[in-house]
Amino acid sequence: MQPVDGGLTGVKDMNWPHDGICFVHVFRSNPSDNAIWDHVLQGITLTN
Repeated sequence: MQPVDGGLTGVKDMNWPHDGICFVHVFRSNPSDNAIWDHVLQGITLTN
């Protein structure tokens, strides 16, 4: 997750080209907002 300055609302998927890696932009003033994390982590599972 990379915080960015103004002009962004919500979460922007950066379509990272590597499998297994998620890269998103979020608005800088609120990178620790639980709702943002819920959105980013929706559908993600960890395997061992």
